[in-house]
Amino acid sequence: MAKYTKKSAKKKKNRFNLTLFIAFIAIFSLLLFFLKRSNDDLFIPVNSEERSKKDYTVDEFTKGVDISYYQGDVDFNALYDQGIKFAFIKATEGGTHVDPKFFENYENAKKSNVKVGVYHFFRFEVPIKEQVDNFIKNVKLDSHDLPPVIDLEYYGEYTKNPADTEKVKSDLRYMIDEFYKAYGKNTIIYCNSYVYDRYILGDFDDVDIWYRKIGSEVPEIFDGRQWMVWQYDDHGILEGYGGAGAHKYIDLNYFYGDLADLENYGKTKRK
Repeated sequence: MAKYTKKSAKKKKNRFNLTLFIAFIAIFSLLLFFLKRSNDDLFIPVNSEERSKKDYTVDEFTKGVDISYYQGDVDFNALYDQGIKFAFIKATEGGTHVDPKFFENYENAKKSNVKVGVYHFFRFEVPIKEQVDNFIKNVKLDSHDLPPVIDLEYYGEYTKNPADTEKVKSDLRYMIDEFYKAYGKNTIIYCNSYVYDRYILGDFDDVDIWYRKIGSEVPEIFDGRQWMVWQYDDHGILEGYGGAGAHKYIDLNYFYGDLADLENYGKTKRK
């Protein structure tokens, strides 16, 4: 048996302290690892598969358009040849209106290589059930299509006197849930910063944001949320649309991701 001395006791104490320090470092490292994993997951967009990379430059964004009756006759193959990889097509507005070009545009787009999405123009004064019924009755999305879109923007009198916040939030929640039941896809909400601040901020974590900010500077939503689509130009000019009464301009957008991300977008179920 070894003889007990103060010196040996001090050595044992030092070894014990070293063991505690190593254990603390190991536990702390594990905590950092899991916290990082958790935070990374929080910022994966809800409608997309986990991506190979989280940050993109403008050159890596995927370009698209949004169209309606105002673009006249649209040649989607011609748009595709100019680098347009997706198109959001207006389908309905309010409780009864169907865009006169919707069915033609949707059918022609599906025959092209352009990935297709469809949107509804939200009317503050129209009962929400009528709006939901109008969209679902006229829009049949398949698994390859982009998620349905609610176009939420001020117009007319609502520019100066916005609709009640809680009423609009309640209507949006009903529409989002009904769209999910009908299509199995999470919804996208189109808005600018003013609409976002009044109706979206702090809510609707189960949707993605299509953010309007005209200009070349990549937008940042002020609460840190990542936009999924960015409308950066409402006076774009391309070949492949027109006709009697058609507008000269077309809206241009970027998708936050590359072509592979775009292809998979919209297939993930609600979290």
